[in-house]
This record gives sequence, C-alpha cells and structure tokens, in this order.
Amino acid sequence: MDPSVLPQGCYIVCHGYYDEHNHTVSVVRDDGRKICSYGGIPGSDVGQLYVPYHLAVDRGGFLFVADHHNGRVLVLSLQDMGLIGCVALVDAELRSRPRRVFYDLGSQLLYVGEDEGNLVVLSF
Repeated sequence: MDPSVLPQGCYIVCHGYYDEHNHTVSVVRDDGRKICSYGGIPGSDVGQLYVPYHLAVDRGGFLFVADHHNGRVLVLSLQDMGLIGCVALVDAELRSRPRRVFYDLGSQLLYVGEDEGNLVVLSF
C-alpha cells in the first residue's frame, strides 16, 4: 500500500465478523477515532458489506474490498468512503468468494485470491 494516500497518523481497518454488526471498513486516526466508514450491518445493498475479509489501496486513493459473503470486490473512495463501484462478482469475473486482494502499484493489477484457491488478475 502507498502510505501517501492516507492522512498522517491514519489507518484503514476492516471489520468482518459473523454477527449483526461490525461489517465495516473505516479510516481511523491513531487515537482510535473514526474519520469515515462504509458498512455497518450485514447486507448486499449500497452502503452494506457482509464479512469484508481483506483490502488493498492504489495510489489514486481507491480502496478495493473483498466483500467475502457477498461474493464481490468493491471499490471505495478513501476520501469519504463513497462507493465507486463493483469490479468483480462471483459467476462473472470470480469463480468463488474473494478472500484476499492485493493491488500491485507497479503493474496496476489487482490480484484476487478466492476461497477455492484460484487467483484472478484484473487490470486497472
């Protein structure tokens, strides 16, 4: 991850639990205060995640989230955690649920590791 895309002293936290809350991705300050978040309760609608497992960030300030139980990879804006779009779905670009994402800054490729051990490579 390129640290220059986050404000000084801030971190990205991914909360993906199998319960009725904490299905969020947040930018937090080092004192623990949230600056902005996406998600909250589990679901597949806009503004919802269901067990977000992993994330990656590109230089442009876009956040890629492996939304595991929804079987998709979402793109969010780090500036305000607004939804940019969905870049991969099970039965479209993916064969099984996404578990890990990695964005290679040099090649500008997004690598998506799936539950069944497959690796999908997407270009951006």
